[in-house]
Amino acid sequence: MGIRARKERHKEELRQQILEAAGELFAKEGYESVSMRKVARKIEYSPTTIYLYFKDKNDLLRNICDQMFQKLIGRLLIATANQSDPLAALLAGSRAYIDLGINHPNHYLSTFIVHHHHPIPENSEEFMDSIAGRAFGILIEGIDKCVREGVFREVDLLETATSWWAMLHGATILLISEKRFPWMDNEAFIRNSLDLMVQGLKK
Repeated sequence: MGIRARKERHKEELRQQILEAAGELFAKEGYESVSMRKVARKIEYSPTTIYLYFKDKNDLLRNICDQMFQKLIGRLLIATANQSDPLAALLAGSRAYIDLGINHPNHYLSTFIVHHHHPIPENSEEFMDSIAGRAFGILIEGIDKCVREGVFREVDLLETATSWWAMLHGATILLISEKRFPWMDNEAFIRNSLDLMVQGLKK
């Protein structure tokens, strides 16, 4: 590997290190309590170094969110690829969503909890054009396929997808914060939650 390639790799590794540190701080301390100086202190670099990679604290959070949604879209596409059964595809994508949140709790919390001070656009077209909207669109498409192939009854797709996401989000947050439930294992919790949604939508 040449000198230039090594430098580029080091820059990307440091960038990811900054994002990981910021995500952990945002998740644990809240957006308002975190400063660029605090992020720099956590990774033992000067604040000046952080500013070489990110404009400000909001830029840090935006990059964490964008990265999380990019990962989510990738996981959803992989989970649903080559699934001939629309319900199996929807359930596989749903499980991929929960697993991503559990495996990346700081980035998940930063994206879906800390980022709440950036409201969802009131214009649905504007939202659907965003990276978050593209991820949401995969869920809408999955539900639509179940309706078109007679697995689910006729529903309002946007409202149903919103409720489905709310279930996924709630389950993910609980699994991140509680780790486990004394009366049932996590697999049973996930399976039962998804089954309740399916039963409520079947013909």
